[in-house]
Amino acid sequence: MRFSFSTACLAGYPLPLVLWIAKKLGFDGVELFITPDVAATPVSIVRAVSRRLGVPVLSVHIPKYAPLPGWGSPHDMRLRTAGLAAAVQAPVVVLHGGYGARPGGTYDRAYRASVAACRDVLQGTTTRLSLENNDCHHVPQSDDVFRRGLEQLVAFAGECDLDVTLDTGHVGGPARRLDDAWAMLAPQVVNIHCNNSTGTHDHQRPEYGYLPLARFLSHLHRDQYAGLVTFETHPAVLRTWRPPNMMRALGQSLAFCRSAASAPSLL
Repeated sequence: MRFSFSTACLAGYPLPLVLWIAKKLGFDGVELFITPDVAATPVSIVRAVSRRLGVPVLSVHIPKYAPLPGWGSPHDMRLRTAGLAAAVQAPVVVLHGGYGARPGGTYDRAYRASVAACRDVLQGTTTRLSLENNDCHHVPQSDDVFRRGLEQLVAFAGECDLDVTLDTGHVGGPARRLDDAWAMLAPQVVNIHCNNSTGTHDHQRPEYGYLPLARFLSHLHRDQYAGLVTFETHPAVLRTWRPPNMMRALGQSLAFCRSAASAPSLL
């Protein structure tokens, strides 16, 4: 497995500095989260900086919070995200939404058509689309509702030829649900957003929270998972306003995950 962190972890830092930090700390690459700054940066510069520093863009995350100037509708944003990922030769695109809508409804039809258009953009490349699991952290769910959501994700991804990005913090609920999610999604997972949770706050460092991520990572090793493990730690958790603290925290998280991922499975 390959370890990266989202550029959103260091929001406000210039992209060349973010890539330098990834290299300095020993990450295998980064997930490029598209913010207004990234959207305004020519793809040629992103590609050149990545190559010069030897830090690949392993995944590209669609804009999430607001429309970006010049990027148009959600459909247009998906197309442009796919095109950017192909241009920087990122193996994975991370999308949100899609599954769980009324089958055959307006949103369902539009989303499926949008995914098909993105696949056309990626034709002839090795870049794949992936769909992230919905956030159950802030919406308490029964076990039945939780499993039904995963079944919808598996079915929708299969029908649309999508891989899956599994966000551990989005699983929510009892810690055992993480094992349930992996059991159901494993064949389709190419990227894991390795986030812990305190129960009230998610996007915590992997080593701090109630989710047993050391055990989970050892299971990934047992199952010979060869995809991406991506940190999405919140900038406030990393204290990014204090660069030495941030560097130390990211380095400790990487060491924790590499150690856990090489350990025998903790059953």
